[in-house]
Formats: sequence, C-alpha cells, structure tokens
Amino acid sequence: QGTRVLDLRPKTLAVLTSLIDVLQPKTVVCLGDSFHDRTASERLAEVDRRMLDEVGVFAPEVVILPLASFKGQAAAAGALAQAHWTSLGARARVVIPVSGSDRTALNMVEGADVIVLPGGVPNRLVNALHGTPILETISARWEAGAGVTGSSAGAIDLFERRLNLYPPDPFRLIPGFGLLHGFVVAPHFDRLRVQ
Repeated sequence: QGTRVLDLRPKTLAVLTSLIDVLQPKTVVCLGDSFHDRTASERLAEVDRRMLDEVGVFAPEVVILPLASFKGQAAAAGALAQAHWTSLGARARVVIPVSGSDRTALNMVEGADVIVLPGGVPNRLVNALHGTPILETISARWEAGAGVTGSSAGAIDLFERRLNLYPPDPFRLIPGFGLLHGFVVAPHFDRLRVQ
C-alpha cells in the first residue's frame, strides 16, 4: 500500500540518469553491473562520471566500503572499485571497518563526497551496517548532498525493502537501509525461477 516498485536493470541507463535528476540534490545510483566485466565497467563509467559531476567538487573524495563482499574478498573488491573510481578522476579510498562504529571509517565517510557500496551478499552488508554509526553517517552525508552509489547488493540495501526471490519464502519483504524510502527492489529479478 503506497509502496512504489522501480525496476533498475543494468540496461536501464536512461532510468538511472532520470533518477539522478529526480533525487537532486540527493544523488543515489543503483546498478546491477560489475567492475569485473569490461563492457559493464564502461556502462558504469558513464553513470559514475555523471555522479561525480553532480557532487560539484574537483577530484571528489570517494570512500568505498566493500562490506557485502564474499568472505575473504573485500580487499579485492575494494581494489577493483578503487581502480574504477580513480580512473574517473576521483580520490578513491577503500575502508573495511572492524565494526560499525570504527572511528577511522567514520572519519572517512564524514569527509566523503561519494560513498560506494560494492556488490556481494545483501545480508552481509545489512549485518555489518544496520543500526550503526557508520550507516547513520552515510545517511547524514547523503542528506547533506553527498552521492551514494551501490552495485548489486550495495544497491539493493539502499532501498526500504527488497523482495526475497528465493525459496523457501519467495516474495517475502526484507528490510533494507531505507535511503530510498517507499521503494521496494526486486534484485536480480531476471534470475527468478517460479515452479
């Protein structure tokens, strides 16, 4: 009731560009593509350049939090994202907080012009950030005009809720961070298999 559903598949670049326009001055970008694929990375670059332009800072400070990454892969995921953002002219730094109140991570997020949440497992990201000072700081920075971007799991968790698409309980609504209040996301909907 009153909940809007927005389909943000990787090929909907025009929708993403429109979303940036609608949410100004708050910029959020949700993508399903990956830094691992060259073609996908080129598509990401167009949207990410637009985000960097929208924050209006020369050589923006980008903070990457690869907390959704699969176990043991956070550093590698962070390095891929860092190379991508650096190639766009940003000063990109990766931080892997030891806790949701890690002072170093909080300081980095407080100074960020863009905050990046790469993909992985949505529940890992929610478990790492839900109810923490880091998430509160991300939200405050977004409210103040910083850009927030996520890919796959990082994008999924920005919504108020996500649809569970897998058994045993498909179509159950799972809470996200709620930056995109009133929106439900159906992640990787193209993979849904109903029997």
